[in-house]
Amino acid sequence: MRTAGRVDSAALATARAAGVTDEEVAEIVAHIALNTLSNYFNHVAEPDLDFPEVSA
Repeated sequence: MRTAGRVDSAALATARAAGVTDEEVAEIVAHIALNTLSNYFNHVAEPDLDFPEVSA
């Protein structure tokens, strides 16, 4: 969120050195995009929650 989706080369190289594949990077980006879209949509649609609230 701080970088609006822009990942610098050093961070990507660090992830790859840790064994993260390009396919996994793509999957991570897809999950983040889906969660963001879902959150934005839910703010507009205000659906009824059908599960109990969890106390913190």
